[in-house]
Amino acid sequence: METITHNQLQVHREEGTMTKQTGNTGLEVMGGRELGVVGKKQTQPSERLVVRTKHHQLTKEVQLTKIETKATKTKQSNQPCVIGDSSRGWSKSTLEGQGPSPGQKFNNPCGLTFHNDQLLVCDKGNNVVQILNQDYTCEKVLGSFSDQLAKPFEPQSVAVSQDNHYYMLDDSNLQIIVCDKTNKVIRIITLPSDTNPWCIALLRGFVLVTDVKGHRLLKYTRYGKFVAEVGSQGDGPTQFSCPYGVVVNSEDVIMVSDCWNNCIKCFDVEFNYLN
Repeated sequence: METITHNQLQVHREEGTMTKQTGNTGLEVMGGRELGVVGKKQTQPSERLVVRTKHHQLTKEVQLTKIETKATKTKQSNQPCVIGDSSRGWSKSTLEGQGPSPGQKFNNPCGLTFHNDQLLVCDKGNNVVQILNQDYTCEKVLGSFSDQLAKPFEPQSVAVSQDNHYYMLDDSNLQIIVCDKTNKVIRIITLPSDTNPWCIALLRGFVLVTDVKGHRLLKYTRYGKFVAEVGSQGDGPTQFSCPYGVVVNSEDVIMVSDCWNNCIKCFDVEFNYLN
């Protein structure tokens, strides 16, 4: 092992184009490399690293070898990317795999939400909502009531109330199905036939629904009575151009993603626009 005792060193990378001064050690680092071409392989060019003291002729040369790395191709499949909350025990992971049956197999997964340290996935193509534990095992599926509906159950979005009732936006039947964890249907909220509902959220006993086709946000009571709406097509403060997502924060501020106006718009509980 070779020891250099001086506290002022200069490091020069011969292909270097950048200079960095590191703290008060007097060490200068100059480095850079040509960017590889994206393809099947990327090659890091050979470089010669020279270490010199500023006041002495001590020189150490290190020849770096070429390193080849294969470009990673992302698997194209129907899969949700789960970025968990580490404070609640969820790790960062990706669940993948397309399959006709639930249990970490998905077919056109759509809406996601967390509830009581569990992840709910709207598995639209499999006609169920999957409830996953922190180890990503499937504890329960909701949707065995599909045979009671005019069309197959296609969950687009899901929200859970404080009394543990599951509100599931059924895209194919244009309705919101409310059930408990045993799949018992509590009520059904029917939506207008001219809507294209996309996402739901809960607010103080009310149900919020984004209508992409009508460029508006709808508000219902938990029992399905229509209360109010806000929006029309346009770019004004209370207008939308394809509102997709809706969430409610801890201060009861309603936030709507206004897709083609490229913004997030905020409203209070009475649908007053918030600057």
